[in-house]
Amino acid sequence: MAVRKLQVFLASRFGDFPDERLALVTRLNAVKEIAVEAIDLNDNLPNERPPIERCYEAIDQAEVFVLLIGMTYGEGVYRPDGESYTHLEYRRALDDRSKIILPYVSGSIAEITRRTDCHPRLREWLRDISKKQCAARLDPALSAERNASIIFEVVLSRLWEIYIGAVPDEDGDDDDAPSSSEDSPIKRKELNNYAKMAVDRKTPPLRHMAANHVKEALDALQLKLPQIAIQHLRAAVDLVPLDVVLSYWLARLLIATGRRAECVQGRTIALRCARIAARQENKMRQMVAMILAARANERLEERELALEAAQEAHDLIPQHSFAKLEVGRQHALSGQGSTAFKFAEQAFWLRAESIHQIERDDAYRSLGGDFDKFRDDLGAKVRSETEAVFDVELAVVDYARELHSDGAGFTPGDAFADLPDRESLSSLKRVRRAHDAARHTLDLLRRCSKQIVAEADAFKSHGFRRLRQETLDAIEQAREVERGKIADAAIRTARARKRLQVVATLGGALMTLALIAAALVQRDPDWKIGLLLSAAVVVIAVTSVAVWTVWPRSSASRDDSRAHTSKVLDAYDEAATAFHDAVDALRERIIRFSALVHRFEKAAAHRVEISPAGTIFRDKHKHAGDIFRLDGKAEGIRFEPDLLSVDLQFITGDGFAPKTTYWFACYMGRGDPEVYSRSSAYIA
Repeated sequence: MAVRKLQVFLASRFGDFPDERLALVTRLNAVKEIAVEAIDLNDNLPNERPPIERCYEAIDQAEVFVLLIGMTYGEGVYRPDGESYTHLEYRRALDDRSKIILPYVSGSIAEITRRTDCHPRLREWLRDISKKQCAARLDPALSAERNASIIFEVVLSRLWEIYIGAVPDEDGDDDDAPSSSEDSPIKRKELNNYAKMAVDRKTPPLRHMAANHVKEALDALQLKLPQIAIQHLRAAVDLVPLDVVLSYWLARLLIATGRRAECVQGRTIALRCARIAARQENKMRQMVAMILAARANERLEERELALEAAQEAHDLIPQHSFAKLEVGRQHALSGQGSTAFKFAEQAFWLRAESIHQIERDDAYRSLGGDFDKFRDDLGAKVRSETEAVFDVELAVVDYARELHSDGAGFTPGDAFADLPDRESLSSLKRVRRAHDAARHTLDLLRRCSKQIVAEADAFKSHGFRRLRQETLDAIEQAREVERGKIADAAIRTARARKRLQVVATLGGALMTLALIAAALVQRDPDWKIGLLLSAAVVVIAVTSVAVWTVWPRSSASRDDSRAHTSKVLDAYDEAATAFHDAVDALRERIIRFSALVHRFEKAAAHRVEISPAGTIFRDKHKHAGDIFRLDGKAEGIRFEPDLLSVDLQFITGDGFAPKTTYWFACYMGRGDPEVYSRSSAYIA
């Protein structure tokens, strides 16, 4: 079954605003996000029915009534001085309280009513409009295309506010086309969940009745009957007045109708909703309610109050793109262009999809040349920062290939920087591709760290394993033991020499005695002397044998022991040399790895939208091992800022702490304070 389109009726004096009407019809009928159809009966088509009846029928079927009023009133329908066609069309739309009525007056109501040639009925009509509607000014100095664009954006935003939600997110096939899903932190699904309580028997009586009204309100919106939805939401809020979700949606629908009285009521409910959220200490809902109040003040043309409400919303959660967009647009409406663009840029970097709202919001576009310059400057900045991400990705890919030069089944994959058509990318697509490149880079860095750790663990030389300080200490200790053995051998050798020298001295003395005995035998060859001589000869022989036999053996043993010990010592020296060579090679790789990490963090951690990890403040449910983007100024947490793990720190020494304001760290566990480790984010 075909979906019925939301119809927008265009009303103006016949012959007035032809170019604006044509441009509006063209743009509204071309909308793809939602089914919209423009109804323009100034088509000069023949029809047998009276024109006013045909108009009434079309108005009754339309959801939006766009009224364009110029300087003239028009001819009466039933008599020359009676009410004009356009005036009667307005009355018909006003009687049907389900219509969104958007009056646009060429110039201003005050200017037209002060003119002496102003038709009395036109003056009376404009005064009635100013009391009942939030009328807008149509600038005659702008082109028809520009005025049509302003009306088009307002029509689309009102339809989103009531029937679909706020503005776009990243869903959809076309990355650059805004989708119709909503962006408000209080989403339509919360209202849907509330309606489900109608079938829950455990729901308290008052909430059960309120849930039934919510269900009816949702059904009414499905049938394009917002006024009936408002009635049911009023009843639900009366039953549960402190429910923020119900109050928010009632205020939102009231403010979107375009009627002044409903807009005032909506502002009151929005401010009450903010007080309730503040009491509940829910800053997010308080912020959204204040933004709603700002929109109500804007439509009531109370610009100072609108800016104050938007600023209060921003002060509640300054890091939220929703608040920055609103305070920026209110500054733009107040003529403070530079301040408006500052907030708009911050909103973009918090949520890149905000560029759709910025480009479509007439508050920003009305700043003319300044807006064009803002877009150009933002585009240049996006190009510069994303190119830095792409460059570091390519550098890490090259490093990974070099590190895994042996293959080992490692493939770094295609770099996102190498994908085609990079030069023609829009800012939004550039940011998204840079985000993908940052995720790829982080994955490669972690895989490279595994290789580095594996190399450190795989070191083996002469029985020693792993490139750690304990390994080097063990080698040095073993070498000292061998040096001790050589020293002990030298001491033993010296002692043996001394003993042999004593024996040699004694042998010399005996030899001398033998010579003396021989001389005495020549003089008096007595038998006693001969006996003495024989004994001396025996002693000399024994001594000589001992000296000439023991000494060479002792010397050879000593030489063998020294040679063995020296060989062992050389082996330990070789192990120490191999260790230092391996450390030097690994140090070079780690230094390059660390330099790439610093480049990566400088390029990718600076922006939330590019970062491959969220901030710790956005994710309330953290798990050990999760990676987060950290601000060094954050309080209540403890950092371990060293890039290298303890096992690798001795290889490079100091100098590897973060070099940027933001960096990536791994959540280690809950405690007081919570602990985040930088090394664990990279080192396996």
